[in-house]
Order: sequence, then C-alpha cells, then structure tokens
Amino acid sequence: MIAFDELWHRKGQFALIGLIVTLVAYLVFMINALGAGLLEQAGSAVKRLNADALVFADTANLSLQQSELSAQTVAAIRSAPGVEASSALGYVSVQPSTDPEKGPVAFLGFEPGTISEPKLTDGRALAPGETGAVLADRRFLEDRGLAVGDTVEVTSRLQPYTLEIVGEVDEGPFFFQNPLWGAIEDWRLLKYGDDPQAPAATLVMVSGAGGLTDSVPQHVPGTEAATPAQTFNSIPGVGPQQNTANAIQGFGLVIGATVIGVFFYVLTLQKVGQIGILKAIGASSWFVFRQLLVQVLLISTIGLIIALPLTVVTVDLLQASVPLLVEPSRIVLTVVLLLGTAVVGVLFSGRRIATVDPLIALGQQQ
Repeated sequence: MIAFDELWHRKGQFALIGLIVTLVAYLVFMINALGAGLLEQAGSAVKRLNADALVFADTANLSLQQSELSAQTVAAIRSAPGVEASSALGYVSVQPSTDPEKGPVAFLGFEPGTISEPKLTDGRALAPGETGAVLADRRFLEDRGLAVGDTVEVTSRLQPYTLEIVGEVDEGPFFFQNPLWGAIEDWRLLKYGDDPQAPAATLVMVSGAGGLTDSVPQHVPGTEAATPAQTFNSIPGVGPQQNTANAIQGFGLVIGATVIGVFFYVLTLQKVGQIGILKAIGASSWFVFRQLLVQVLLISTIGLIIALPLTVVTVDLLQASVPLLVEPSRIVLTVVLLLGTAVVGVLFSGRRIATVDPLIALGQQQ
C-alpha cells in the first residue's frame, strides 16, 4: 500500500509527527487525570451515598457545613410519603493528633445497618449503637500510617476524643478530606457535646418511590432535597473546576488537531508532483486522500498507544502528592476526540489534494 511505503521511506518526518501526537495526547490525558483527581477530592463520597435523595434544611442551600435538622424534622422526613428507607447522616470536621500538619479530616456520623453504612474493604462493621469506634477511609490510613486495630485521637471543640479504628472503607474523600465514619451519636458528641437540644442530623438520606426530591420538601416544611449528584455539583468550586478542566482539554484537542493538520498539509505541499503523477495514471483524489487518512490514523493511534501507559506511570508516581485519577470513560472519550480532531485537521490537506491538476503538477516537476 502506498501509504505504508511512504511511511517507511520517510521515517524521520513521520516519527516527528508521531512524537508531537504523543506529547499532545499525553498532555490531554494528564489534564483529564488532574481534573478527575480534583473532583474526586472535592467530594466523591457525596456522589456515592446510597440514596435517591438527600434532605437538608432549606436555609442551608444544599451545604453540609450549614445544614442542621432537629429530631422532629428527622422523624417527619422518615415518615414522609414514598420514603421506604432512611438514615440520618452528620458531618463535622475534626483534627487528628497524628500528623496534625496534614490538616483536618471529615467525621461522618451514620446509623449502622442502614442505607448510610459504607461498604467495608477490611475489618468489621460497626454494631448498632456502638460508640467510640470508626471505619477509616483507605486514604486516611495510608496518609497517617495507621491500620485497622489502631486508635486515633481527634480534637473537636478543643476537646480530645480517642476512637478505635475497627474497619476500612473506600468511599472516597469528603470536601477534600479523607473521612472517618462513626456512629451518629459520636458525631453529636464531637460537634455539640452533651447538649440535649442539639440537632439530630446534618441531613437525612432517603430511598423509595420516585420524585422524593420534590415530595419530601412538600410534606416536611423547612427542608429541601437533592440527589447525591446534585449535592456534589453544589459543592463550592466544583462547577468552575470542572469547566476549567474541560476548557483546557478542549484547547489541547484544538491545538493537537491544528498541529497534525499543519504537518500533513506541509507534507502534502511537498509532494504535489507525486500526487500529480498518481492522478495522471488514473488515481482519483479520493484514492490519494485515503492514503493520507491511513497515515494520519496510524500515526495518531501509535501516539495514543504510547501516551496512555506514560500517563498511567506518571499518575502512579505522583498520586501520593498530586490529586490525579485515571478514569476509563474519560480515556475512551479523549481517544475518540483526538482521533476525530486529527481527521478534521487533515481535511485541509484533502482539499489541496482535490485541487491538484496533473498537468500543472508535472510541469512544476520539470
């Protein structure tokens, strides 16, 4: 095939184009990994909450830092029409005594045995009513050098509390913090002390018949509801962060298409005479363009194949210090977009091929 013969005889030029494609693909992959990693840190645990709706105080604007629900409101939410399962959930930021320079962590109070219970990856679950014990996020354990069976001391309201780590979970970060999951009773103690009039929950997770985000607030005054995904998107900074990552990715794709298109356009101009000869012996413009298209797709594919493992290796090396995450769905989308934009960039060369006149091209060769 003519396309492969030319690739072989002009290895240097095509290798340079392949290097550019590899670097552009690597850049876009890393931008995707950084964007996904930042979103993961922002609150992936929120998206993974096992509920159809999360019910907040209507004055909180879907903010877990500001929402507070009384025991009466929690009871009303549980008994609202369509609610088949429910669970109170509380959030408070606490400071571990282990490596305090690494900052605070999220303490999530839940009800063991209900829909709020995270999935165990190691250790044992909390028993209903058990206090003084927590399930620690995998990242928390790795970051603090702890393991299941250890104890951790946390400070809240200037008071120290000792908690035993009985299990490990991997539900993801919560507001850029690696969480500890404990009993809702411990959450009340950490946040409000022994105040008998303290709020009963930050929010209530509910599952059941469809439309709970609308029906629960209608039946329980003073509340508002949203899906876990909507709650995640309402976290301050998530929207602009996602838009920034998408914009940078878009610029990368446009630049990649432009670079690939310019390289092949210049190569096309350099071989106008050869194209004229092919046309003079009966080759159509479509035949010549197909050869160019095969070259573009082959070089772009090779560049992507090289860039992908480079990205995975880089993420593995930097993951401990930089929030990076490789998502298969984003990788597939990026591959499709890069191949698509490469083809679009080559269309300019196709237009030039179509306008080559065999007689003029042959005359320029003399």
